[in-house]
Amino acid sequence: MGEMMSTARSAERLLGSFAPAAIAALACCLATCTAAETANSAPRPTLVVPHAAIVPLVTAAADDPAWAAAVVIPSLHQAYNHEGPAVIVPGTTVKALWTAEALFLRCIAADDDIYTPKDQRDADLYDGDVFEIFLDPSGDGHVVYEIGAAPNGAVYDTATLVTATPVYNEALALDWNFVGRDVWFQRGWNLDGLRSAASRTAAGWTIDVVIPAKGLLRRLGSEQFTANQSLRANVLRYDWPKDPDGTRTHLHLDWSPTAAGRPHISAAALGTFRLAP
Repeated sequence: MGEMMSTARSAERLLGSFAPAAIAALACCLATCTAAETANSAPRPTLVVPHAAIVPLVTAAADDPAWAAAVVIPSLHQAYNHEGPAVIVPGTTVKALWTAEALFLRCIAADDDIYTPKDQRDADLYDGDVFEIFLDPSGDGHVVYEIGAAPNGAVYDTATLVTATPVYNEALALDWNFVGRDVWFQRGWNLDGLRSAASRTAAGWTIDVVIPAKGLLRRLGSEQFTANQSLRANVLRYDWPKDPDGTRTHLHLDWSPTAAGRPHISAAALGTFRLAP
């Protein structure tokens, strides 16, 4: 199921800006497959993010002193609605800091088989190992920004626009029929100043991402983050472990519980980052 959802996700995002009718057809098909949703009823998490006394270098270097003061998400968890046999969930730690100008995130991942089949800007990096951030600064589900960074240094950014009052299902994902009519995936959107760095480690990889405030806060009429500001947010990791037969299985790991393969249409499932003074 997770692999099917990931494939559907790629298709709908590719088509979203160009062919609403095609998405509608895809939605009808997937609605049949996902009619019986498992309720996503867990409480939404909140992360209190400290202000950075030292601005991170964004080099993915282990000795960057800024990260010593960061808040830590100690682990990510398999999608709440995953199916199939239990798997060993690889260790993943996420750290966060903020300044008025930017949000800084670091992902430290255990990974003995790094898989990055794509390396171009704005490619479908989620078809391989990737660290993803979802942000809805306005908190109303009408514009959700998605940023991804891969262990090979590639990045992508996209904006999902919702043009009507969002309609969610039991999974806290947008209803597929609604997606085909009122959701637009803006693959051409680029966040000015977005930057990432990646490094390989003995145990896996580390990725640093800096997310500028200016491009995210337009709907709020602001260009800077402020103390006590709240941002609806989620962080995820996609891992693609190899099966004995050589094929790869999509492993969705998240902080705020989200339906597998559908974080980009799950604004209602986001947690909250609160920026501490």
